[in-house]
Amino acid sequence: TAVTLVASPAAGSIFTSWGGACAGNTECAPVLDGDVAITANLETLAGTWSGTYTNTRQAFGCTFNNAGNLSITFAADGTVFSTTGTIDGLELRQPANNCNLVGKTTGTAPKESATLAGNKATGTWTFNVQNASGTLDFPYTGTISGNTLSGSWTCATCVGSFTLKKQ
Repeated sequence: TAVTLVASPAAGSIFTSWGGACAGNTECAPVLDGDVAITANLETLAGTWSGTYTNTRQAFGCTFNNAGNLSITFAADGTVFSTTGTIDGLELRQPANNCNLVGKTTGTAPKESATLAGNKATGTWTFNVQNASGTLDFPYTGTISGNTLSGSWTCATCVGSFTLKKQ
């Protein structure tokens, strides 16, 4: 009898790979010529993901080239996921000073909803910038592969990317 196995992880988890008589991360169609052991490896998305980011933004007549560390925590609230986060390396520039770099700062993102579908994560991180008035919005789309979440964001005046590893 031919069988094909397809992984169906619960909400908030992703399938990462097969083990045993199957390998890879696509469908599993083992040869059943005796006892066969197969495992489906799953990863929960809940937890802290940390890594780096880059971001270029036009604002106030200045170009901000940011790069630094990004840490995001996915938390499950029933079937709804939310994130909180911190970011560093945000440039402070003053248009009145020919857009020269004034310094770098950090920001924090309050709890916000995230959409997780299969290995895709989408949402918006809104960071409250320390030592500056206002917030920065990062509408992101990421792909999860094993313990790595990588992706990008775009907004009307920005473009950026990130790579995070689950801790």
